[in-house]
Amino acid sequence: MPGLDVFLHDQFVGVVIPDKPERGRIVLNVDSSYASDVLLSEAFVAIPGRRPPARAVSNFLGGYVPEGNQRERMAAKRHIDKDDLFALLFEFGGSLAGAVTLREQGESPHYQSVYESLDEHALAVRLKQALTEADQGIPDDSRSTLPGYQPKVLAALFDGQWMYPHGRAHSTHILKPQVPARPYRIFDEHYSHLLANRVGLGGYGSEIRQAESMTYLAIERFDRVIDGNEVRLHHQEDLAQAMGLD
Repeated sequence: MPGLDVFLHDQFVGVVIPDKPERGRIVLNVDSSYASDVLLSEAFVAIPGRRPPARAVSNFLGGYVPEGNQRERMAAKRHIDKDDLFALLFEFGGSLAGAVTLREQGESPHYQSVYESLDEHALAVRLKQALTEADQGIPDDSRSTLPGYQPKVLAALFDGQWMYPHGRAHSTHILKPQVPARPYRIFDEHYSHLLANRVGLGGYGSEIRQAESMTYLAIERFDRVIDGNEVRLHHQEDLAQAMGLD
């Protein structure tokens, strides 16, 4: 596989390549011209022209990829090893949490995001797929993912219409289907969102919705903002990534 170009927002950071002795690690070669007012990670310093510690970079970018059963099923569907971090980023690193994107080298500078309209039936099918197949309901060309263990589908909401992102197009919402074995989980989470918003810790939308027989929780992503016809990214990392933990 060739390397992957790493961008923070739309600024080129450098190139990621596999750390050949270990499939679970990667190497980041920071471009000599890189300079940004936005911190890439609290766990290491991205010095222009240098190579940060492979373990720190691997834990940081590895914190964005799928976990648990979703990681296993999504890797199997793409015929890659679930422990091969570079392969996971190659397949799913086009749209991650926050504002880091990993793009194939040679991608056209005129890249256009592609979205597919989802009617109620199509949305219900995606939700069922995420629930039964533990694969985040992804089509073959999707390069989007999120970590976590709950079943989920990534979708975008434009003018009240659900859309499915293809390639590395960005989502605006996380849709979590009701799990029959734990039917109250999405309601508990919805309540926690309302509570967080009420006390001033958040300002994102959270709503229980229905698609045919599927009940689901629609969560507005706080790391995404719709600007006209485009989705803008807001950078973030979780505490484990900031502390350099695997």
